[in-house]
Amino acid sequence: MKNGLESTFIEFRQVYPFVYTQRDEGWFQYERHYHKWDISLYILEGSLIFHFENGTKRRLKLGDRYDIPSWFFHTVDVWNDGCSYIVGQEFEDDEEYE
Repeated sequence: MKNGLESTFIEFRQVYPFVYTQRDEGWFQYERHYHKWDISLYILEGSLIFHFENGTKRRLKLGDRYDIPSWFFHTVDVWNDGCSYIVGQEFEDDEEYE
């Protein structure tokens, strides 16, 4: 996993100026929001469930990458075991809540 993690960091840094790891505790919820710029996530541990405006869901788990387009409204639930992931984004403070 270490080589995969390192290569993911390198890949993200080639595209995004801000790359960092994030850890969310279980059962945490991100309210409805969007990002002004494209961002990418890579799941290191646990899982996230994305809820989209059209009623569909997408669960991300270990090893999944998800590219979130700009101005795409969504909410996120952190699964019960929490989640750690790599984030790549254009700007440091990118989330906008309504």
